[in-house]
Amino acid sequence: MYTTYTGEQVRIRPVASEAEWARITASSLEDPPGLWGPWHGASAMQVQRFAANGGLDLEQGLTWAIEELAGNSMAGYLNLHSDLLSYWTGTHLFGAWRRRGFGSEAKRLAACFLFENLPLDTLYAVTLEGHTAAIRGLERCGMRYIGLKPAAHFSCGRHVAKLFYAISRRDWLSMDYRHVVARS
Repeated sequence: MYTTYTGEQVRIRPVASEAEWARITASSLEDPPGLWGPWHGASAMQVQRFAANGGLDLEQGLTWAIEELAGNSMAGYLNLHSDLLSYWTGTHLFGAWRRRGFGSEAKRLAACFLFENLPLDTLYAVTLEGHTAAIRGLERCGMRYIGLKPAAHFSCGRHVAKLFYAISRRDWLSMDYRHVVARS
């Protein structure tokens, strides 16, 4: 059983069904984020991954649903991937739920889950040069800019830099948001 984490607007929780998993898998092609573009993953492999462990595998990565509290609708998903003593986080929100703060709140909830349950030192995130909403959201999570990789992603007809952000366990412990998160 996994604990769910609830903020003011969203809850992160395990993916509830194969239908939700199918929506997550399809969304990367049907409703891609503007700057990142479509994600081309093998659908058959994704179906096998859900059948094996519901998308909750500490080695392959965790995929959680982002649920809007107001309508109990799945607004997107959160990915968490391990790298030794650290994790990487990323969100994808479906079109209607973008630019409403759901992604940054989901990342704050993920930070609570990860730092409370795993012996991590650092949580990382990556965004693209020019993605000002994502940059603002990462900073609201307490993440700090740590560097870039120039011309690392082709977006909107040109090569742009990937920007890297991080929050340490020590910095997370000083964040006010962790005290208002509901755990159930």
